[in-house]
Amino acid sequence: MRIATLTTALRTQNTILNLQDQMLRAQQQVSTGKISQIYSGLSGDNARISIQLREEIQTKEAYINTINSVRTRTKVMEAALVGMQDLAEQMRSELIKQQEGKYDDTAPVLKQFADSAIDQLVSLLNSQSEGRNLFNGTSVGTQPLINATTLKTNAFAAIPALAVGNSATVIANSGTFFGTDGNWNNVGGLPPGQTRPFAFDAAEGVRLEFGELANNDAFEELFEVFAIFADVDYAAGLDADYSALVTDGLTRVETAADNIGLMIAALGTTQARMTDIEGQHKDDNTVLTKQLDGVENIDSFEAAAEFQLIQGQLQAAYQTTASLRSLSLANFL
Repeated sequence: MRIATLTTALRTQNTILNLQDQMLRAQQQVSTGKISQIYSGLSGDNARISIQLREEIQTKEAYINTINSVRTRTKVMEAALVGMQDLAEQMRSELIKQQEGKYDDTAPVLKQFADSAIDQLVSLLNSQSEGRNLFNGTSVGTQPLINATTLKTNAFAAIPALAVGNSATVIANSGTFFGTDGNWNNVGGLPPGQTRPFAFDAAEGVRLEFGELANNDAFEELFEVFAIFADVDYAAGLDADYSALVTDGLTRVETAADNIGLMIAALGTTQARMTDIEGQHKDDNTVLTKQLDGVENIDSFEAAAEFQLIQGQLQAAYQTTASLRSLSLANFL
């Protein structure tokens, strides 16, 4: 049976085109290590599996990014809380020195320290991270504390001068002033349904809350004590009243320091939980990535062998085509 030269040529040309497509795919596999650059190039259910695995990996990466962003805020918040606790401890030390009764020598030093402590406490409670105020609940765009100069001016005006028998009044007036939020802060409320100012999803079904408000009782107590000793002046004959202020201040400063310590511990617990969850996400992504590699990747040696095989087939097809195209009537005759 005789086969037409044209038919043979067309079949050979079609073979060459197919081999060229296969060779291009093999080249891409060798260079990228991927079976295909498009989902349709994957066989069976592999395209669906690939899409699902990639979605899971991206979701966990999003959780990891959120945790890293929150970690930055918690570190700033933690540093601020540690600074507040240090102020409380320093104030405690200064008040203990007053118990020696040498008020003429120690009261002026305490007055200076208390005045400076107010400035520092205002600055710490106005701490920001990425443009967000960290101690103002829902009002992240507003500083929770009014400026220190205004605060001290108003507080000192509300606290009477220390006189014989009026230490209780001094304490009460300071408490009344700082017990009214509008006198010293602009604190926003908590978001609906939350017990802490901030919350975020660390994983599917895992929502973590953290943070403190600037008008927390512990901070208020510190301001009350700082303001009293930054404002009042000791004078001869006021030993009993000044001693009453010291005793009251020492008790409240110690309580405030303890409560701030609990805040630091709670924040540390949240940070530890974040680290654990982040580690789990990374471990999961390691497993998911290996699964994805099994679906999408090709063995490099297998890909190279396939490429060489197709290359040989293509070379043979080229030679056949060259032979067919060299036919002529003269050759036939």
